[in-house]
Amino acid sequence: MCERFTRRSVLRRGAGVLGLAAVGGAACGEEPQNARKDYFGGAGFELVTPDTIKPKSYSTSVSADGLAFTILFDSLTVSAEGNALAAVKTASITIPFALPAGKRLAGFVQDVRGFVSKSPGARAAIVADLGGSTQVCDFPVGEELGKNFQQTFITDSRSGGGPGDANTSLTYSINILLTAQRRAAGEQVVLSVDSLDVEAILYPVETQKRTPTPPKKRSKN
Repeated sequence: MCERFTRRSVLRRGAGVLGLAAVGGAACGEEPQNARKDYFGGAGFELVTPDTIKPKSYSTSVSADGLAFTILFDSLTVSAEGNALAAVKTASITIPFALPAGKRLAGFVQDVRGFVSKSPGARAAIVADLGGSTQVCDFPVGEELGKNFQQTFITDSRSGGGPGDANTSLTYSINILLTAQRRAAGEQVVLSVDSLDVEAILYPVETQKRTPTPPKKRSKN
């Protein structure tokens, strides 16, 4: 009888992953113990070096009240070209932010807009680290896409702003990573982010409640 071993059954018997590798094929006579299969790394490991946006490849504008801004990107685009099966593009920007007097910060609302075009055998993804929170937007394998998109991310970044509070200024950080992958060179994938809108959400500092004066004790006659 040929007994099939699974990772779960081996672990239940007290063997680790190495034990699973040792007994898996030999028990059924499928492969001799000295056989070596290059399932990983058979063609070698290839380093994918991320590309990054260049200075002056984006423009910015700030709202009249100073509580929102927009960044327009000229070249935040990634695509796998030639024989490459994967590509990465990044953008990292920091912006100082000062809380208005008497206000507290609840967080930020961010809108990421762009375009994706890909064949079914390719995928693309956005990793957006915005204002201290990370979100992922995935365009998976199996779909053929050619569309504009908008993703809204809400960051909870509560901090002070009251009298005597030291947290009246902070740095808003933008780290956007675009990745494109395809199963074969014949597939196509292009992912682009063309704009980012950010708005700070504030609320007023609550008035400190007064401690009620305790009632005076009456003297006993």
